[in-house]
Amino acid sequence: MQILFESETTYISFIDMNTEIVFICFNGLGNQELKTLDFYSLSKTYSIIFVTDKTSSWGNNLDWKNCSKIINKIIDGKTAYSIGVSMGGTNSILSSNYLNTQYVIAFNPQFTVYPEIVPNSEYLPHANKINNWIHKTIEESFLNNKIYYLFVSTYDINDTLFVDKYPNYVFDCGPKYGHNLAFDLKKAGMLDGLLSVLTSSPTTINKFVKNRVRLDKKNYIL
Repeated sequence: MQILFESETTYISFIDMNTEIVFICFNGLGNQELKTLDFYSLSKTYSIIFVTDKTSSWGNNLDWKNCSKIINKIIDGKTAYSIGVSMGGTNSILSSNYLNTQYVIAFNPQFTVYPEIVPNSEYLPHANKINNWIHKTIEESFLNNKIYYLFVSTYDINDTLFVDKYPNYVFDCGPKYGHNLAFDLKKAGMLDGLLSVLTSSPTTINKFVKNRVRLDKKNYIL
């Protein structure tokens, strides 16, 4: 593993498998040990860049300037996916503003942890430590030139509070799985297959999307 950049707020590392597909993985809250991340196993198949938000700032303290400078050079000419769970899902969506990725895959992202919008959030102790709010929500980070695959579970109502503000594609995984959705899907033996579909041909992806529904329908995809 190559260390590409490190500062007080940001850590970027890279496992180069010399593949045409590159994943940029953002860490979840309190998860900074690379080999325990839900997507570390992707490095067996794909090149993967890990971006660690060291201060758990929901992207507000990340050094996006160096992230874009370093990562965009690596993914130039490649097919690139940003991916993350919870805070990592939020940061993967925020990265749309900075990285030349084509796709974003996010599991139970927080639409916002800004105290004035969600004053009773369980993340308030962390949010109160953020002094410079560059991104109060992710609403302006959904860009028309990117495709978003957003997966949410209805186990925790907080994960679906702002789901009506999400663009296609939002997939409902139902109440069976908890907040750490990617981990639960991995434990159930479904995560690898899901990611395999989302990196497949347009025909395969279209078939997957056609047979799934948004959260506002009373059906579950898994």
